[in-house]
Amino acid sequence: MKLLVLPICLTLLLSFSGRAQTGITVATYQYAANTRIDNIKPLAEHLSSSCACQASVKSYASVSAMLTGMEQRESDLVLMNTFGYLLLKPQQQDYTPLTALQVAKGKQSTYQSAIVIRKELGITSLEVLKQKASSLTLLLVNPGSTSGNLVPRLGFASIGMNDADKAFKSITYSKNHALTIQEVANGKFDVGAFGSEEYTKALKLDSTLVNKVTLLWLSSDIPLGPVMIKKSLDKKLSQCIKKELLALHSKNKAALESVKAGWTEAIPADKYIPVSPKYYQQWLETMGGTNALPIIQQFAN
Repeated sequence: MKLLVLPICLTLLLSFSGRAQTGITVATYQYAANTRIDNIKPLAEHLSSSCACQASVKSYASVSAMLTGMEQRESDLVLMNTFGYLLLKPQQQDYTPLTALQVAKGKQSTYQSAIVIRKELGITSLEVLKQKASSLTLLLVNPGSTSGNLVPRLGFASIGMNDADKAFKSITYSKNHALTIQEVANGKFDVGAFGSEEYTKALKLDSTLVNKVTLLWLSSDIPLGPVMIKKSLDKKLSQCIKKELLALHSKNKAALESVKAGWTEAIPADKYIPVSPKYYQQWLETMGGTNALPIIQQFAN
């Protein structure tokens, strides 16, 4: 866990001297070797200056560790993924969605989940995959990954494979989206699921990939993960943070681009928009609604 304290804007701090709280912790979670500290630091500095608060930044080692930290109310503002939000327990409801990045008009979302299979197996649909699954190995990305675990499991459930762990011969996690497709292409695993952007990247690097793997399924667009705010945070400070996030694209584009650079799926986004729990519930309904809950609860420990 890495903790950095950012400078205080003293002039603005004096004007807010009556506030109950003048310090916040901005947190996120690590992906592969990237703690994302450098990605969120400019945002924290911007909030520190604009909202007259001392801001520190923190990175959790995993989505699970981040959720535990939220249960302990360790952070005030949390940049999390969609699956992490869906995994929140009642005792973590001290937080609520504040904003989320929105894909720019005219740009195509790259946040989908892709399922591929070794070409030589000759399987070209999920329906056929279902019949052969018990003899096939599946490689996913990470238990806390939205596009590399949750969404593909929902895809399998859509054809009646409600328990992928029982349906496949084995399930392994690679901890990396790019590595997942490489392992399938190299024949080490039969089936792989990961963020669709990695498939696009891999094709650009190696056009012969189409001779090694078959794209079986591509999910619908996944909503980008929310910025969560602690409900008990000083009201004026919360309002200032929301205002600054919504205006970040015009007031501090460099800070916005820095955040986006930490999440490949966020690259096509151009600004933050206000969101509520309903924003994610509507998407979950399109992915199976109540039928998706057992899959989510499987990872809620």
